[in-house]
Amino acid sequence: MMTHAEAAAKFKRCRNKEVGYRLGKATLLQKRGRAFAIKFHDTDVVMIRPDGTYRLHSGSWNTVTTKDRINRFSPCCLSQTHGMWHIYSVPFTDGMLIDSGGKPIDPPTYTIDDVWKLKRRVDRLFNKFVKIVAKAARYQDIGKWQPHGGRKVPQPTTKPHLTKLWNAILVETSKKGEWANGPGHLFQWIHLAVRNVGWGNKQQVIDLIQSDAMNGNDSHFLLDSLRVLGRRRKPHIVNMILAGELSDGTVRVS
Repeated sequence: MMTHAEAAAKFKRCRNKEVGYRLGKATLLQKRGRAFAIKFHDTDVVMIRPDGTYRLHSGSWNTVTTKDRINRFSPCCLSQTHGMWHIYSVPFTDGMLIDSGGKPIDPPTYTIDDVWKLKRRVDRLFNKFVKIVAKAARYQDIGKWQPHGGRKVPQPTTKPHLTKLWNAILVETSKKGEWANGPGHLFQWIHLAVRNVGWGNKQQVIDLIQSDAMNGNDSHFLLDSLRVLGRRRKPHIVNMILAGELSDGTVRVS
């Protein structure tokens, strides 16, 4: 870990105060008022505060290297189980505050067991959803990535090329009785997760899926593309549901 005094001492040795003190690959120590930030790529993953507390952020990048920087420069013991981060038995949340001993201050009311239960449900529904999408999208034009302002959900009315695909998925989901309101909230999951996770080139992902779909590739090729899209986004979907930004239509976490 790095204390505020240690951060101040290192920063004094910095030649270019605007750039900051280099701590490692893509990792800088920068000043933020009276606090010091550990900046990893574009995210202040650890804010070292003068009162001895630390504020933590993942920037929605729940990667091994992000977790390493948080553990290295703060007193917390951040772990990952079933794809979800936690500090001992407390679920990790972006912006959480910890004390000098690594204990979360004002932790969320839900438990890590609640998080794992929700993650299992998201995994199950997402996997079912991509199978239906893979089946319905074969030989179909799924269109180009079209970003929407705010938090709008893609609908056939705003994305006409999705009408066929949307209807096919709606038929499949209704047939299976899985979602009373159709696939709308699942489209919302994927759309918002991709939009908010901070990944620059969504078009590459959509092009890959489009190529598989239009060429009528065996379903496992298309499934693989969709699963790659979802692998790092499912934890983000869980966190957005827990934060009240999304709903899966059935699960409620107090």
